[in-house]
Amino acid sequence: MMSKGTGGRRLLVAVLATATCLALGASEKARAVGEAAEPEGPAGGAADEEIFTIAVMGDSFADGIWGGLYRRLQRDPKFEILRLAKNSTGLARPDYYDWQAVLEDVLADHQVDAAIVALGINDNQELYVDGRRRYLFATEEWDRLYRERVEALMGRLVEAEVPTFWIGLPAMRDDELSGEVSHLNVIFEDCAGEIGVTFIPTWAATVDEEGEFASHLKDEDGRPTPIRMNDGVHFTGQGYTMLTTLVLEVMRGELAVFAADEAS
Repeated sequence: MMSKGTGGRRLLVAVLATATCLALGASEKARAVGEAAEPEGPAGGAADEEIFTIAVMGDSFADGIWGGLYRRLQRDPKFEILRLAKNSTGLARPDYYDWQAVLEDVLADHQVDAAIVALGINDNQELYVDGRRRYLFATEEWDRLYRERVEALMGRLVEAEVPTFWIGLPAMRDDELSGEVSHLNVIFEDCAGEIGVTFIPTWAATVDEEGEFASHLKDEDGRPTPIRMNDGVHFTGQGYTMLTTLVLEVMRGELAVFAADEAS
């Protein structure tokens, strides 16, 4: 289990110094949900290399991380990035979108070599069971059933021998929402430790020196750089570049595919 603590903040100056060119300098191709992003490396030589497929699954937070990852890895021919995120989804409403069923389809349709999962920003609501509202958020029964769903998703990936990186939720501008996602982070981290997937916290990287929500962080010249959108939930391109840097740092430490050379 990976814990960043204040380590995530130490990366921010270096990340923000190059975030604009990384986030805005490369043209990102529009992709349908479930469609693979084709690397744009130089022709020749790539055909003989084994492709390493990374599936990015989850909600709109996951989709932003997919974009950051695609920008970082698109020119490396050995990577294929699957865009499997769907906005407004989570684990509280399987009647609307059943991630457990979707995962089965993904595993049946693709050779997945690693998975990045980011869920939860839509789950601060009543839990639905058999299509009906049943339990209020963060009550004892809600926690028990939600934990079961998290464990089932993580467990299926472990069963399929897919190295999995579960992204913790960031700090939010709204104090109540911050408390709710903090509650979910405890569940995610506990389940990750029990099941055997890697939990990557993002909280420390998204607050200021006083531990408060940060909409901007300073670059190497001391200039404030926006990392969050006006909704106080989602990130700017620079913000997702920062998060992707944190994710890749952990993946490089755990996956042999990154050992040969740096992918960014």
